[in-house]
Amino acid sequence: MDSFKFIAKQRLKSMFINIRSQNPNVKTFILVLDQKTIKIVSSFLKMSELLELGIAAVENLQLKRKPFQIDAIYFIAPVIESLELIIEDFKEEAQYKNIHIYFNDKIQQILINKLQKEQNVMQRVVACKSFNFDFICPQDNVFSLQFPNPLNLFKGKMPLVDVAERLATVLVSFDKFYSFEIIFRQDQWQYCIRTAQFLQQRMRELLDALQKNNSTQYDLKDKACGKIRIVITDRSLDPVSPLLHDFYYQPMFYDLLDIENDMYTYQITQQNQVNEKKALLNDDDEMFKKYKYRHIAEVLEGVATDFQSFMKSNEAAKANKEQNLNLQQMNEIVRKMPQYQELVQKYTMHMEIVEKSFDTFAQKELSEVGDIEQTLATGIDKKGGTIAATKILQRVLSVIQNKYLSQTDKLRLILVSIIQIDLAEKDRKTLTDLITLDQQQAILNLRFLGITAQKSGGKSHKRVNEQVKKYAKTKMATEALELCRNTPIYEQILEEMVMSDFKQLPQGFERFAINDDAKNPTQGKSLRQKGQLARLMQDGNDNDEKDKIVFFSLGGLGYNEIRSLISNQKIRQNHQVLVGGTSLLKPEEFVKELINLNQI
Repeated sequence: MDSFKFIAKQRLKSMFINIRSQNPNVKTFILVLDQKTIKIVSSFLKMSELLELGIAAVENLQLKRKPFQIDAIYFIAPVIESLELIIEDFKEEAQYKNIHIYFNDKIQQILINKLQKEQNVMQRVVACKSFNFDFICPQDNVFSLQFPNPLNLFKGKMPLVDVAERLATVLVSFDKFYSFEIIFRQDQWQYCIRTAQFLQQRMRELLDALQKNNSTQYDLKDKACGKIRIVITDRSLDPVSPLLHDFYYQPMFYDLLDIENDMYTYQITQQNQVNEKKALLNDDDEMFKKYKYRHIAEVLEGVATDFQSFMKSNEAAKANKEQNLNLQQMNEIVRKMPQYQELVQKYTMHMEIVEKSFDTFAQKELSEVGDIEQTLATGIDKKGGTIAATKILQRVLSVIQNKYLSQTDKLRLILVSIIQIDLAEKDRKTLTDLITLDQQQAILNLRFLGITAQKSGGKSHKRVNEQVKKYAKTKMATEALELCRNTPIYEQILEEMVMSDFKQLPQGFERFAINDDAKNPTQGKSLRQKGQLARLMQDGNDNDEKDKIVFFSLGGLGYNEIRSLISNQKIRQNHQVLVGGTSLLKPEEFVKELINLNQI
């Protein structure tokens, strides 16, 4: 089955294909992007692919550019700043010959009115349209709406209309659609229901427009392309998961190593020189794609085994008889095999990531930290027994003395303790005295997520959800991996919905539908229709007719939660699953957001 990223990429490419077909006499275009759309386009298309689509060059709207007498496509955000820069391009000398303006989301009438008054611009406009595409896909079935400061939500400063409009552009990027079901959490602040209501309104607008344009995406005829269910929840439902250390490949090294914008910097020796290299970690890297959701122990063994298999199949590598190669030996093989350098460098890079992750794991004694976190999150220890709050606190106080733990690591553990244990005042003070005043602000700001401190002078006691404990015991009975007994609450609630075939929703969730008269594609429908029999014979899949689940988290989604949702076979078995949030969260970023929440 095609990934959502592939499907959305094809839709983005269709914008350029349509512009070319409507302007057959124009051979090449310049593509002009603003700060937002640069991130969007680069998330889906390489420069080589843009060249194939007739794009001769890509320019940044914010920078001064040389004039060219060829057509330009402005693909920009519908904001006054970008519009004013377009106007500036034509105030004196015309920047381009003719222009095609495409906004990546809904444009307000006030901006259209402003543009219409600018005759220098309007005389060169060939097309001015909204092309609703306001998200990025860093991985195959993962999206982000790219909101900065995701916890703004809990100060009432995140524009939920904007959230809904961006989320709607995700939904209209599927191949085909007709019926939608919006499932939302009834949170105490009504963030989820308001987002759901705005989303329903925006989707009706977009579906009406698609119907008027006779779009083939909107399956009005057969109404059998599978239902799209959107589950909207918020970060206050589970403030613990983004704080936990995770020991699966991508969440682990995104937490422990310096990964900026999915870019990893490493060193490799070539011709007796040490050179610095940068690599983008995404699904174009087959090794990353294969191992990103595997436990780190499996990755260590798997990458080494894959490299040995490669060596056995290559004559130049057979001279090395070592079975367990270290990083230095692998680098030496790279030097001797220049024709396979790029491939072998992938192996060495991933081995380096694994080794560095393990080194950090050992130095910080994260085995002990992780076990305490798992105990706090689930309410049971690694033997499956319950443990008193006072004993957990003793372990927390002991491990925090580790000089190799960063201040952020210590704060993470303290935050998990305060969320999961209703602390007596004296115990709370013992923990908070171990961190700076700035860091203590993160603890105070938990109140914005609904976490309140004990008001009485009683004893500290755990406040672990019994369902979480039940999941942990089940997992311990079926899995042997260490430090993995916790199941994020997001995974639990989605699995519960799927296992009931969405007939029953977890407590605190409601829903409403758009176009609920869809046909069930698995009942009474001939496989001969629309060539389905041929497609099923080819690959056993039908993208159009498989129900889709879009899981969306207001306030951000953690990388460990991405891994758990997408890896869950019960959830994936009969559904195409797409997960995302207002942003994607690394643990350190989440902690910084909590610290700064009072300043917003």
